[in-house]
Amino acid sequence: MEYENEYQDIFRSIEQEIWNNESYNGIPVPRENVFTYRFKVLFDKLNMVGDSVKNDIQGARNAGIKSIWYNPEHVKNMTNIVPDYEITNLLELKNMF
Repeated sequence: MEYENEYQDIFRSIEQEIWNNESYNGIPVPRENVFTYRFKVLFDKLNMVGDSVKNDIQGARNAGIKSIWYNPEHVKNMTNIVPDYEITNLLELKNMF
């Protein structure tokens, strides 16, 4: 993948937030309640990043997820769909949260 090296640290930090957070107090991962709890935490923190306002951003809003519109071409949003955030470079994600 072309972006693999450039964005690897972003994905690594997301993975650490999901699985290496000690908020589940050391309960062994194979237990179902660990997954249920972690996905609840993840859903509460989830942000959909997408380049289509009509598909990605509206879909996120329909699901109750915060949305980040990836708009590298600085296209004017001609819809009534309002993303929570707008970025023009994926590296901006590193400093957002």
